[in-house]
Amino acid sequence: MTATPPRLALLLAAIVVAGCGGPAAGGPAATLASTTSPSVSPTGGALAVATQSREPLPAQGSPSPLPSVPAGACTVPGLGDRQLIDEWIALAGRHDTAAVRDCFTAAYAVPAPIVDRWANEGVVSAYVVIAPEGDLIRGCRWFGVSADFPDGNPYAPVQDPTRMFLFVGVGNDAGRPRIFATATGIARPSPENDPNNGMAYCPPR
Repeated sequence: MTATPPRLALLLAAIVVAGCGGPAAGGPAATLASTTSPSVSPTGGALAVATQSREPLPAQGSPSPLPSVPAGACTVPGLGDRQLIDEWIALAGRHDTAAVRDCFTAAYAVPAPIVDRWANEGVVSAYVVIAPEGDLIRGCRWFGVSADFPDGNPYAPVQDPTRMFLFVGVGNDAGRPRIFATATGIARPSPENDPNNGMAYCPPR
């Protein structure tokens, strides 16, 4: 199930809200942050993750059944954006690097070591997905994702050794949802085509 606002107050990091001139992030590498969990703003603006105590994450499964996806694949036509996040999480520790890479659009240069660690270094013990609020940003739907990897966070050492925290931008990739960007902070462009805002673009839906 998706975490509700009252539970987020107990489980997730404080929201850092600034104007659209604040720090934006997007692209192949997550930005550095000393933190544990992401949070999403209902009002837009610039968002980043902030320091929080290491509270245990709840056991949270997919809110809807995942379809059968063949080996080597992460996405299929008709898969929902949130289902893609759940499939990506489910692939941790299943030794299928091709499937993990398939979660991302080909244009997204996710580092090969991260893909390898995600596929081979152990399963996720618990995770939280924060559903996006408001409109798409440049065609992308952004989720806040926090996950515990007892055997090692694939994004370490730039993150906590066992807890991942990312905003994940999902878009339409030729009729299938895929991840177009990840970041530890996002900022809604104003105007939408602001050349100084580095937020990713996703194709029209």
